Amino acid sequence: MAVKNHNFRFNMEKDNEVRAWEILHSKEVKEDFRSQNEFVIAAINDYYDRHLDKKQRERGSIYAKHCKCCGAESA
Repeated sequence: MAVKNHNFRFNMEKDNEVRAWEILHSKEVKEDFRSQNEFVIAAINDYYDRHLDKKQRERGSIYAKHCKCCGAESA
């Protein structure tokens, strides 16, 4: 089994990092995932997929405003 390790630090003076720490150690994560590692992997993959989808939609809406043959803006 090839395993790679990565450590995270949580700055407890930053609200968004406190929230992430609390979520990671929440009852829901303990109940719904086999481990914190499984939760973090699922969260990263889900976030990244949504990020790419959003980026693609934004790109599509930009291109939809321009004519494909000459680049002129369409109404």
